[in-house]
Formats: sequence, structure tokens, C-alpha cells
Amino acid sequence: MSRYSTQVFYEFTDEEISKFIEVNNIVNKTNNLDQAIKQVWGDLDTQLEQDSKEMIADLRKDFLSYQKKSLLLIQSLGKQNHSLSQRLTKLSERLDRLEEEQDKGFLSKWKK
Repeated sequence: MSRYSTQVFYEFTDEEISKFIEVNNIVNKTNNLDQAIKQVWGDLDTQLEQDSKEMIADLRKDFLSYQKKSLLLIQSLGKQNHSLSQRLTKLSERLDRLEEEQDKGFLSKWKK
């Protein structure tokens, strides 16, 4: 060993060691390392695809829930806006009537 290198020791669990032995036995029979690894540890691509599908399904469910809440909120805000608009119209009409009555009243002569 040189002065700048370090020695690395790996620690494997009993389960991992038994899987290595199983992979070795399958490779000896089939001479196909890739297939042996997939058979013992599982296919990573398949697992990733399954995980992605589950994540997409969860995201779709969350999106639909938020979309429904948003639509209800928009409807509620629309109703409130309509109600405030009606109230504003009524108050404007009332103010116009009050101003007209004030112009016709007794004190209107001194107002000008």
C-alpha cells in the first residue's frame, strides 16, 4: 500500500452474503449474471417503474382534491363578489336619492 491510499473493508450482513451465494449458484447454472442479480435482488427498472406509477397516482389524487377545493373556493368568491356588487349598486342608488332630496330641501337655497 502506498502512503496516500486507504484500504477499504466492506461489511455485509448474513442476508447479503446468502444472496451473493445464491447469485453465484444461479450464475453457475445459467451463465447469466444480469438475470441472476435480477432474480435474487429484483429488477431495479421494474421497481422504479412501479414506484413512479404509485407516485403519479398519489399526485393525481392530490391534484384532483386541490382542484375540487379550488373550484369550490372560486364559486364562493364569485357569489361573494356578486353579492357585494349588488350591495354597492343599492348603496349608490340610495346615495343618489339622498343627494336629490338634499338638493330639493329647505337648506338647498343657501348651499349654492
